[in-house]
Amino acid sequence: MYRIENLKFKNKNKFKWDDLEAELKFFVGDMVVVEMYKKEIFFDKHTIDEMSHSKYNFSLKGKMKLIKANACIYIKELLRDATNERYAKDFEGKHGNLAINGFYKYDVQFEYPKKDKNGEIVDYTQYGATVIARCASNKKLYAYDIINFKKKEISDPHRIPKV
Repeated sequence: MYRIENLKFKNKNKFKWDDLEAELKFFVGDMVVVEMYKKEIFFDKHTIDEMSHSKYNFSLKGKMKLIKANACIYIKELLRDATNERYAKDFEGKHGNLAINGFYKYDVQFEYPKKDKNGEIVDYTQYGATVIARCASNKKLYAYDIINFKKKEISDPHRIPKV
């Protein structure tokens, strides 16, 4: 499970999705391998646009906006450890040549810092999410979005905070 230590986006009142887009534009041309499946996933301008301006983003409220935005900054690290690969068709051809060969979905998990009023990390909250990769006409996989963020329940009542 990847631990996010440094948050790029910290203030939910000042955060704008365009700020995420500006950070992600440096990923264009990059590639990461999903270790479990030995699949290469690339990043292009459509990746950046979708992660920054998807319909899903506008359904997020408050802190969840920041959790998604910060997770996007660490998408490469999250994808390396992704699990539970599954395939889904591009229903109704909605995405055209961008996803003519459908989508692959992967589960990712990460720890997100909890901070005290002084900004010091006191613990971590575990989250799970789904990363979507589109399979384009060239048969390459391109990162598309991160969705379905869910806080994970910790089953160990004796868990010691990880600081």
